[in-house]
Amino acid sequence: MKNNKVFILIVILTAVFIFGSGALCNSCGAAIGNTILKQATDKSGTDLDQHDSIISSAMEDSQKQLDAEKEKESIAAQESTKLSEEEKAKQQEATTETQTYSFNDTGDDRFVLSFNTMNPKDDTTIPTYAQVRKYYLDLGIPETNLFTYWGWYSDGGTYENFVNAINSIALKGDENSIVYINILSHGSEGPPSLMEFANGEGDQHYGPVINYSDISKMLDKIKCSGMVVIAHSCALATAVEPLTANPAYPRIAMAPVTEGEVLLYIMEGNWNIDKENDGKISVLEMYNFLKDPTTTANPARYTGLVMTDNFNIAKDIFLK
Repeated sequence: MKNNKVFILIVILTAVFIFGSGALCNSCGAAIGNTILKQATDKSGTDLDQHDSIISSAMEDSQKQLDAEKEKESIAAQESTKLSEEEKAKQQEATTETQTYSFNDTGDDRFVLSFNTMNPKDDTTIPTYAQVRKYYLDLGIPETNLFTYWGWYSDGGTYENFVNAINSIALKGDENSIVYINILSHGSEGPPSLMEFANGEGDQHYGPVINYSDISKMLDKIKCSGMVVIAHSCALATAVEPLTANPAYPRIAMAPVTEGEVLLYIMEGNWNIDKENDGKISVLEMYNFLKDPTTTANPARYTGLVMTDNFNIAKDIFLK
């Protein structure tokens, strides 16, 4: 009986041990799992913190780069504005400087129209057609900018050739151009002042007749910094007023005097025209020379000479 009690006790203790061990293992497993989970969570949290820190640092670096680029662009814009202002100042200063124009200067911005309805090309009058062309070419006037129409035929002093020459100069010229126009024709004092063209068929008369106000409008097509018009239409001094009537155009008109007279005085070289002694002859010097009764070969010839110069540029444009 005693042995049975001992056996029963052993069985009970064994059962308690077995079941107790299972419960203990479950508790330990839970504790270990919790510990591992906690460690994993802590580690994950640490990794996330580190990741966030890296991203934050990268964003800060990127923002710094953007700020640096914006600063560079701002500096560049300021420098560009500064340069633009300096360039504008230089251009403005350049435009305010007094410019001197001369037919002795080189360049393709000089134009000459020698228009003569009265003398044919083979006329031996001094200077001749050939001498006039040579004078301008020797000054360096580009041949494409030199328009010489002399005579009574279709290649001479016709209305069509005059219009074509004006249009050609207007097409090629610009605000820097210097234009020198000589007109020798028959005409009428009027009013209005009239110019007669050759008929293109061998007669210096019977061509179209137009007034100088219309000629002035034709010349208005030409952009230039200065234009000189020397006209002689049957001793017509009244041509100068309509030629310079438009105040928007820098134009000098002198009449009545022929291109041949002006060039002859220059080419002979023994007349005291160059009062400035600078080796050049301005339009103003030529006008003063012609008007002075003590200087020219025929003082009475120029008593009626008139010049208009509304822009005061005759002293700055040179014929030689």
